[in-house]
Amino acid sequence: MRSFLFPVRLMAALFLSMAILAPSAFAQGAKIAYIDANVLVEKSPQSQRVEQELEAAFADRQRDLRNRINQFRVDQEDFEKNALLLSEEERAAKTRDLQAEQREIQRAQRDFREDLESERRTRIRELETLISAVVLDVSRDGGYDLVVQQAVFVSPDIDITDEVLELLKQRFKP
Repeated sequence: MRSFLFPVRLMAALFLSMAILAPSAFAQGAKIAYIDANVLVEKSPQSQRVEQELEAAFADRQRDLRNRINQFRVDQEDFEKNALLLSEEERAAKTRDLQAEQREIQRAQRDFREDLESERRTRIRELETLISAVVLDVSRDGGYDLVVQQAVFVSPDIDITDEVLELLKQRFKP
C-alpha cells in the first residue's frame, strides 16, 4: 500500500507545483535548461583524474592485500596437503591460525573498501562543487532562469549537459 501511495503523492506534488509555478514562469518567458549530473561526473576529465589518483593512492594497499590473500591460499593448500601428516594438536593449531588469518584478511579487505569509498565520496563532493560552479556560469552566460537535473522527460533542445561538459574540459588542468 505504501509503495502505491508514494508515486501518487509524488505526482500530486509535481502537478501542484507546476500549477502554481508554471503560469507565472511561462507568462514571463522563462528560459529552462536541463543537465545530466551523472554524465557530467562520469565523463568529465576531472572525474577521470580523480579515479587515477585514487588508484595510485591505494595501489600499495591493494597490492599488499592481494599478496596476503595469495599467501593465505598457499598456506591453506599446504595445510590441506599435509593435514594427515600432522598430529591432532598441530592440525587444530594450524586450523585456528588459518581461521584467524582469514578473519584478519576479511577485516583488511573491509577496511580497504571503506577507506577507498570514503575518499572517493570526498573527492566526488569536491568535483560536484566544481560542476555546480560551471553549471552556474553556463546558466548565467546562457540567460537561463531555471536549470534542473531530474525530470521525467527532457527535450534535447533544453539539454545543456554537453555545453557544461565542454566548459569542464576547458577548465581542466592536466
